Amino acid sequence: MMASTAVRRAASQLKARGPLPPHKLVIYEDKAMFVINKPGNMSMEATPNEKHAGKGGDLDTALQELQETLSLPDRPRTVHRLDKHTTGSIVVARTLAASRELSKQIRDRNVDKWYLALVFGNQRRLSKPKGIMETELECRDGRVMLKDPVYPEFVPREPMTPLAKGDHWTKTGTTEYEVLAFSTKVPVSLLKLRLVTGYKHQIRVQLAQFLGTPVLNDTRFAPSTHYDEIRNRIAIPSFLYLHSSRVSLDRYRPEGPRKKFRLDVSAPVFRHFFDACKQAHIPLSQDDRFGGVWVDGHKVRGPGSTPEAQNAVGHMEDDEGVSSAPGDTIEQIGGVWYGPGATI
Repeated sequence: MMASTAVRRAASQLKARGPLPPHKLVIYEDKAMFVINKPGNMSMEATPNEKHAGKGGDLDTALQELQETLSLPDRPRTVHRLDKHTTGSIVVARTLAASRELSKQIRDRNVDKWYLALVFGNQRRLSKPKGIMETELECRDGRVMLKDPVYPEFVPREPMTPLAKGDHWTKTGTTEYEVLAFSTKVPVSLLKLRLVTGYKHQIRVQLAQFLGTPVLNDTRFAPSTHYDEIRNRIAIPSFLYLHSSRVSLDRYRPEGPRKKFRLDVSAPVFRHFFDACKQAHIPLSQDDRFGGVWVDGHKVRGPGSTPEAQNAVGHMEDDEGVSSAPGDTIEQIGGVWYGPGATI
């Protein structure tokens, strides 16, 4: 009873906040791109009714408002996607040229994306500390599932109306995973996942139908009652506990001995994710809690970064001894880290 009351209170508080102003969604920006920390329930594209009315999705609208708020000459463009109910990092190109370059990196699988997931399951289902999920994904009329599910109980059994009529394909999806922590209070575990391929609902389908550990509150692949055991013990508002936590891609310095470098941006988890971990006695790292920016593996912005890391660690020298420090690199590309903002 106490847990359900806390759920209602937490959900009402989150709802009362209303949508965040578009510029408050930006956690990092530079001359070529933004990284947005997308809230849950924000759609990437318009519904059929919205398209018919000439409207865009929630994120489309937010990007249009962002352009107006910041007086940007070009309309910001997303270069990859997240499910509506998944939170976390979205890379947004500031210009058409940047959109083409970043999109090419994604097509070439040069962009790494990591996720955090709270899943329903413990050591019984997650006996290995890490592993690879490589499965055949099958899409029929927009509905995705495993071609040969290991756990068929997590295959939706209700009649499924088409989401995208005629959208049929079968592809091999690959996801790496690592168990970060088990709850000592409820059957919930924290996983870190890296997408090797990036197909529709890939992580959610594989976790439910391959590992037998659906994402907490994922009612697409498990009935709502499946999570009652957890809801009766801790407060978990009705959010999907899947977070796109970190994105890594190639960028280029305008000058210096080695122009190419690796840029990582980590999006802090939202408050409901943090609260669920706290109640379940699952520790979150400082980087997952507050985020940050890394250059070639050195943290240069956010909690835990230091002046030494920004200005002295990992110097790269050419034949004449001219060096460039990671911290200098962020300044060279006009980078600004805004931090967690409204997520905490």
